[in-house]
Amino acid sequence: RLTRTMRKTDNLQVLVDFYYNTMAPVVERGSGVFEYRGTQIVFPRQQVPVEFDMKDGDVVRVVKPHTLVTPVLKERYEESRSFACTVRRTDQLKGLMSFYLRTALKAGAVFELDGRRLVGDETPADLQLEDGAIIHVSPA
Repeated sequence: RLTRTMRKTDNLQVLVDFYYNTMAPVVERGSGVFEYRGTQIVFPRQQVPVEFDMKDGDVVRVVKPHTLVTPVLKERYEESRSFACTVRRTDQLKGLMSFYLRTALKAGAVFELDGRRLVGDETPADLQLEDGAIIHVSPA
C-alpha cells in the first residue's frame, strides 16, 4: 500500500507517476488500470480528485494484469513485520529476496513457502503463487 497526499486540484497523473516511479523496475509503466470506487481513471485526460468527490483517506486501486502477483513476506523475527511486493510471475525470486533484505535492513535470511526452503532462481509461476501468498522469513 502506497500513500500519496494530494490537493483536490492536483492532476491525478501525479499519483500515477508516483506509483510507477516507486514500483520501478518491478511494475512496468502502463501495466495497471487505476480505479476509484469502480470507476476507471482515464489518462492522459486531466482529471483531479475533486471531480471524483475524493476525501482524505480515499483509496485509488491499481488493478493488475494477471502477469503480476503480490506475495507477502512475513517475518519470524522478534518484530514479526510483513512486507508485500508486486513482482512479475516470471521474475526469479532473488529480486523479491533482495527487496526484503534491503527494506528490512537484514544481512541474510531464509525464505520458506509451506515449509519448503526457497531458492533465488525459482519464479512465482514455478511455485503457482497467488496474491497474498505468505512467504515466511527467518534469520539466516
